[in-house]
Amino acid sequence: MTPAKTPKEKLRGDIFDALASLSTAYRDQASSTICTDVEHNPIMAQAKCVLGFAPMSSEPDITRLLETLRADGTLVVLPKACPETRQMELIELRGPLAELPKDTLGVRVPSEGPAVPIDQVDVALVPGVAFDHLGNRLGRGGGFYDRFLASASELKTIGLCFDLQLVDKIPSEPHDIRVDDVSTERRHLADLSNK
Repeated sequence: MTPAKTPKEKLRGDIFDALASLSTAYRDQASSTICTDVEHNPIMAQAKCVLGFAPMSSEPDITRLLETLRADGTLVVLPKACPETRQMELIELRGPLAELPKDTLGVRVPSEGPAVPIDQVDVALVPGVAFDHLGNRLGRGGGFYDRFLASASELKTIGLCFDLQLVDKIPSEPHDIRVDDVSTERRHLADLSNK
């Protein structure tokens, strides 16, 4: 007999099923809108170093945003997951995102480039399977972002997702870390960590 799914597992499955219904054209347009929203977010105004991410197919494509930031002189770093330590290392993005190799999880990661200490990062752009209206985040279950964000409490964070990934309530646990803002193609929720 198959064990019953936890509330988080069920929500992940429901979200992935819903994401499968989005057309490529919709994803492209929504991603562009999300990128524009982030560019105009006051949190980004003074950021000299931004943690981005190499988008997976279920995530908004922020490639244009990362290229714009780099062209404007912002240092962009990407996470590199270390399965042995279950931690994330931050590596400077050099060159086109699309040319980066994929790791064992299928995520594009910098294969070379200097590591950047967490205390140099001003803003983290955070992917998630889902977010709620209080800034709670549902990840893929590995805990990499929760551990990372717990070690950087002063870091400003913006959760990025498609609007259908914004839900009323995510089951949260004490170790889960909330984001400050959430940007979708339809809404911008700000200053959530103070609510």
